[in-house]
Amino acid sequence: MSWSLRLILLAMLVGGAWWQFGQNSPRERLAQLPPTPPGTVMPGGPTGRSGTNAANAPQRVTVEVQRYNNPPGVAPIVARGLDQAAVEAAARGWETLRDGRPEDAVSYFDKAVEGNVPGSTFGLAQVYRQLGRGGEALIMAHQSTAEAPDEPGPWHLLGLLLQEENDLAGAAEAFEKSLAIAPNPELTKALAKLKADLTTREDYFVGESAHFRVRFEGPTMAYLAERILDLLEEGYRTVGLALHSYPTQITETILYTDQAFRDVTRVPGWTRGLYDGTVRLPVSGADQNMAELARVVTHEYVHAAVAHRVGKRTVVPTWLQEGLAMNLEGSDPDKWALGLWQNGGKLIPLKQLSQPFLGLSARQADRAYAQSYLLVKDLLDRNGTYIMGDFLEGLSRGMSWQDAFWDAYHYRPDEMIQRLRQRLEHG
Repeated sequence: MSWSLRLILLAMLVGGAWWQFGQNSPRERLAQLPPTPPGTVMPGGPTGRSGTNAANAPQRVTVEVQRYNNPPGVAPIVARGLDQAAVEAAARGWETLRDGRPEDAVSYFDKAVEGNVPGSTFGLAQVYRQLGRGGEALIMAHQSTAEAPDEPGPWHLLGLLLQEENDLAGAAEAFEKSLAIAPNPELTKALAKLKADLTTREDYFVGESAHFRVRFEGPTMAYLAERILDLLEEGYRTVGLALHSYPTQITETILYTDQAFRDVTRVPGWTRGLYDGTVRLPVSGADQNMAELARVVTHEYVHAAVAHRVGKRTVVPTWLQEGLAMNLEGSDPDKWALGLWQNGGKLIPLKQLSQPFLGLSARQADRAYAQSYLLVKDLLDRNGTYIMGDFLEGLSRGMSWQDAFWDAYHYRPDEMIQRLRQRLEHG
């Protein structure tokens, strides 16, 4: 194969990988970073094209950019003087990023950036974000927006990074620039929620403790805010001991009336709370059942502790997230969970149980939560929190949850389902 033909193929890979943004649920975090609306991560289909010149001559590459939510459009970005080694490094960088190996992608993207390969700063920003190197990711994201100011992807990524740095105003501005280039319904929803949080910061009262900040709407919520701070600090100790996770940054919590909670989060009616980087709690009438309030507060804090333990952008299967939260929330749902399944019904496959539950009906959600609780309870009863820590550690290193499970427990995840089925059949 000639060098020119080889360059064509490599440039096609780079072009396809460059500005990909998937459109999955914002609950998924994150095998590959962002190509996606806020908090999602799935690659889109590749599209690319390269020009060729004679071998050993300076190379001219034209990359076709695909914009998310629009049909593939031609937006040529021309770079002269690219050598084959830099183009190949960019291709390998995108490949390793897709494979969930961001640590291996750094050197490839470094070489591509040095060679001025289009989109390589965008790729390096994503890699740094996955590795938790937020400061370096911000630098690369800013540089990426300067290099391609008319592309939505870099602005979207910059907004996500600024949001993670708690710069909500800057994040909103970046999201608006991305949307002005390419409409995106999911990003529009995320921007509306972000602006609601900005209003909350300006108008809500604030209470603080050593590790938490609670925002609430008015003086009538002050007593609940104080009680919730106590519950969060208690959870910080008990959950931290179980998961070996003690976040050093302040965890933000917002208290809403029930209606305001629904308006801001747009979650199903059966939802009692939400963690999306911020703990969000509807508290209308919560003082009538303080035990239930304690359960919900601790449940949502478990999600925050897991995010800190594995990295906020790590994909954690929902059965593990919710199973841990239910086992550590301080209640005893064993009878309830067993009762749901002993009444009959086919167990949910792990692939389906790993997806977000927010699209489920109340009845479906009950069964999904119950099965998740029983699966994780079995893991904790058999192996304790220490091996669970190994499982979470594998996730934090970028392993798929299946590989991390095998590395920690040394058997296939499907065996959990088999054990649960046998338990239910034999009462």
